[in-house]
Amino acid sequence: MTARAGAETPPSGGGHDDGEAAALVRLDGVRKTYGDTTAVADLTLTLRRNELFTLVGPSGCGKTTTLRLISGFESPTEGTIRINGEPATGVPPERRDTNLVFQQHALFSHMSVAENVGYGLEKDPDVGADEVARRVESALDLVNLTESGERSPGALSGGQQQRVALARALVNEPAVLLLDEPLSSLDRTLRKQMQAELRRLSDAVEGSFCYVTHDQELAMAVSDRIGVMRDGELVQVGTPAAVYRNPASPFVASFIGDTTLVDGTVEPAAGGAPTLTVGDWVTVPVATDATGTVTASIRPEMVARTDDAAADHAFEAVVRERTFQGEAVRYRLAPVGAAEGVTLAASIRDTDAPLSAGERVTAAITGDPVVFDA
Repeated sequence: MTARAGAETPPSGGGHDDGEAAALVRLDGVRKTYGDTTAVADLTLTLRRNELFTLVGPSGCGKTTTLRLISGFESPTEGTIRINGEPATGVPPERRDTNLVFQQHALFSHMSVAENVGYGLEKDPDVGADEVARRVESALDLVNLTESGERSPGALSGGQQQRVALARALVNEPAVLLLDEPLSSLDRTLRKQMQAELRRLSDAVEGSFCYVTHDQELAMAVSDRIGVMRDGELVQVGTPAAVYRNPASPFVASFIGDTTLVDGTVEPAAGGAPTLTVGDWVTVPVATDATGTVTASIRPEMVARTDDAAADHAFEAVVRERTFQGEAVRYRLAPVGAAEGVTLAASIRDTDAPLSAGERVTAAITGDPVVFDA
């Protein structure tokens, strides 16, 4: 994985080609079972060149197993894996053009930072000492640790140690860098810093990153594309914006970002948009081909406070919870007339006149809920 000359940051979601020329890793019908347990089921996925792809999903959904299949630490029960167009099934990890970064740094405390980074290269008889030194220097420069080569890993912060682990993986110049939740042990501030580092590194080198995490916020922030997994299956792939705005199922809607799922009814409208009616408290136009009983996803940013009780799609609600989040306040609103337990998340910029729990407020649906067949 070499530095990319003149690389610029592409917009999140990138405009990569879907053709075979863009495919760096291809999994076709991959299945992995352990006895009666299916870890990965019929997985077909393409990792494109020069992209940061993130697999997200709840614990036990098959994310890490997928990384281990790509890296060669696990073999598929069924299906094929190709890397750079060549069959990878049966090829051991050390002969694949990949490198896997684990959750734990596993740095050698008796070695310097530079020695840690160059350790694997020094074991390669085809790489001379001068080339090892050049690559180590280049890798440390990539992760902004040029001045720390002679230090002990124990003298570094957690974030710096994570950069050393990344440099150690990058020094081999793999076509695909596989990352298994390497930021999970860092505190929130360091995770934020390392998010930016991952995006910068992805843009700076020739090669692709495949990142596994259950942190949806991180995935949305850094990825070109996201793959959402559930129970061993890949249920949706797309840009962060596409997955957030057009989730394929109620599960994806609730897993990627915050939302409220409500039951309602869609009725077609002659010459206009269909309308979604939720209980007897709100009716709102929706863009959908579904009719009859449906499930609707209403994001917090679709709910706004209003002073006009007669405004379009307005409803009365009682404030159940209030959480200050800096730029906005997150509320849980219980619509008057809604079924017991139904509340909507609402993100409202009202820090000058905050609402209190128990207070009554007029709100309105200002966005387009996503509708799923029930």
